Amino acid sequence: MSGLRELLRMGVRNVGRNRRRSLITGAMIAVAVASVVFFKGYTLGIEQVMLSGAVDSWAGALQIQREGYAEAQDFAPLHLDLPDEGPLPTAVQQVPNVRALVPRLRFTGHLSSGEGMATFMGLGMDAGGEAAVCPLGVGTRSQSSAFNALLEGQPLAGEDDGVVVAVELARGLGLKVGDPLTLQVRTKPGSIDTADTVVRGIFRLDDPMSNKLLVLVPLRLAQKVLHMKGRATAFAVGVGDLDGLDQTVGALRKALAGQEPPTRVLPWTEIVPFLRDTIELQSDTFGVVLVVVVLLVLVGVVNTMMMSVLERRREVGTLMAIGFRRRAILWLFLIESLGLGAVASMAGAALGSALVLATHSTGIGFAIPGGATILVHPELRPAHLALAITAALAGAVLAALFPAWRASRMRPIEALRTI
Repeated sequence: MSGLRELLRMGVRNVGRNRRRSLITGAMIAVAVASVVFFKGYTLGIEQVMLSGAVDSWAGALQIQREGYAEAQDFAPLHLDLPDEGPLPTAVQQVPNVRALVPRLRFTGHLSSGEGMATFMGLGMDAGGEAAVCPLGVGTRSQSSAFNALLEGQPLAGEDDGVVVAVELARGLGLKVGDPLTLQVRTKPGSIDTADTVVRGIFRLDDPMSNKLLVLVPLRLAQKVLHMKGRATAFAVGVGDLDGLDQTVGALRKALAGQEPPTRVLPWTEIVPFLRDTIELQSDTFGVVLVVVVLLVLVGVVNTMMMSVLERRREVGTLMAIGFRRRAILWLFLIESLGLGAVASMAGAALGSALVLATHSTGIGFAIPGGATILVHPELRPAHLALAITAALAGAVLAALFPAWRASRMRPIEALRTI
């Protein structure tokens, strides 16, 4: 035990023997660790904004659809529908972590105003219930977010209060708030029906395609014109804790098993696969950055330790001559490298954490391609902080292995002859 303490004391002391070289190497490690901490914090901030934009704006944490609807939803099939009241919503509400659910009715049709006509994608929504599922709801809230904004008029309301139209569709038809509209649709039984309404509001989405097609319609009006009273094509579900979504999905699937018609429970990762893939790509990118950090640490520490071995050949020979074993020499150099890596990585972690905390309150602007500029608030998580420090320490130890092994293989007589 006393020998180990002596090695620790000597190793820590040797770190400061060549201060300039140690400072340069330590600064390299510290900057690398700080960069990793800040980069991960920034990407976490982007993930949270994107996730909020999808989950809290329109998708919900998960959706319940009839079996087969997801594969055919681009065609908005009306025959794959569900009852908007009864055993199904009751069973869903009894599952732990479910905060609220709201029925939706998706359909297609033609929209005309004056001499203009266009194809549209309609979404029947219960404006009152949407707020509990999607607090940043598209066209159902007067507040704007980075991913959607009510540009004119009022948000969606009751059955007779009009519809809310996406901005590009409104621009193409020259629509303004208060203009009359006629919705022409093919009903579920197969006939053609129309509904006269007015433009209540105009909104913008971050999705260019939806901006050209989407019309939000009060749920009861959509059910009336489609001859689908008491029916919906999906339920959007909000949860209390998004981290427990997997358990909630499993519980819902179990609760709805055996019910007719058969249903599917789809988490947001299946509803918005692009967002899921983006988050996975960012996670993979973080892994690449970690590898780069380890390589930088390896290069810096190898250079430092090799120079130290070359400069201290006589010292190593003297230690061996007075009885130090080769294993002790190996550990001495490893302790030096580990000490340098520990100090530098902790300094880098502190610097990176300070940058994350400083920018978390102010936010960093991030331009969405084809959309608005959002404020990203970087987040600090202890697990990622520990991972960055561990990677730096591992790199420091790995980089010191060869120089330490080389020092321990010296022959005392040859080392003492070094001038």
